[in-house]
Amino acid sequence: MIESNYPLHVGLYETNGKSSLADEQQFDLIQTLLDKGYSVSIIRSLEQISGLEKDRLLLLGPAAYEPLTAEKSGNQFKTIFRNIDGLQTDQIIDTVEEVREEAQLPKLGGWKPWFPVIDYGRCTNCMQCLSFC
Repeated sequence: MIESNYPLHVGLYETNGKSSLADEQQFDLIQTLLDKGYSVSIIRSLEQISGLEKDRLLLLGPAAYEPLTAEKSGNQFKTIFRNIDGLQTDQIIDTVEEVREEAQLPKLGGWKPWFPVIDYGRCTNCMQCLSFC
């Protein structure tokens, strides 16, 4: 089990600048993950993993890179690898959700906090921002 203080970050690993997913599937996957509230990175080299300042990384890619992933991640953060060769987009999303549940992280994609940003250079203290909220 992973400590549950930090969110899960999803990394899509590309080998030699090429994804194991077709372009359209990769686009759909990234869009779906972002819509669900996950942060997503494209990982083009294993060295890039240690450069990420993420506490939890779920790396999705070809099976051949699993042993190398553990070697490069070190102890800076938790890295989990899942093989996505031959999986459809909905199966990959299910895999991500399973990892999130195993890590006992809250479900993403619910209410997103939003509030207006006040430009104090233009603010006249009219208080309309209060009625807007």
